[in-house]
Amino acid sequence: MFHYLWSKNHAKKSCPLVNIPDTIVYKYRQPAYWYFTSRDPAAGIKMKNKSNLGNIKVEEALSSKPGHSSCEIVAYYICSVNSVTGCKTTIEHFDYDGLREFLYNYDKENNGILQRFVDSKGGSNALYRAIWSPNVFHVERRTNKIELSDRKHNLHNRVVTFEGDEHYSNTLTVTDTMLGSQIQRICESIVTH
Repeated sequence: MFHYLWSKNHAKKSCPLVNIPDTIVYKYRQPAYWYFTSRDPAAGIKMKNKSNLGNIKVEEALSSKPGHSSCEIVAYYICSVNSVTGCKTTIEHFDYDGLREFLYNYDKENNGILQRFVDSKGGSNALYRAIWSPNVFHVERRTNKIELSDRKHNLHNRVVTFEGDEHYSNTLTVTDTMLGSQIQRICESIVTH
């Protein structure tokens, strides 16, 4: 998916309207691609050279957080794990120490995605999920019930949304026409691209 969003269209542009935080795609347990959105809005989605895929550069990039952030979570890793019951997708969230452990000592699955964690605008982690087809469009938001900065709870419980048990978060269908239409334009941009 990230490769298609980065690929240039007939106008020599990546997919418009889509922003991607630093995203490192692992293939065969090694970092293979690093996608990100350029600071220049006209430049769109970029891919770093293979020479930048070392653990030191990944650690430096993902460990930097804005000064206003009160959350220690810096990244998360998504992968599929084969088990007796079938294939299961897992998500692990990392603070600075967890990221270092993952990069230098962790036995990674064959393929996965390491991505910068972006703080939500509110005090709790929130995520939007859009379902789009030519005939159906639906957006929902899931917000964790625990504040990101509340360190009385473990990291997992403070951050999970769609990937966690339902009792950790609240689900809301997005009815805000402005936000809904903005997300719909992004979905349509991806399809067109």
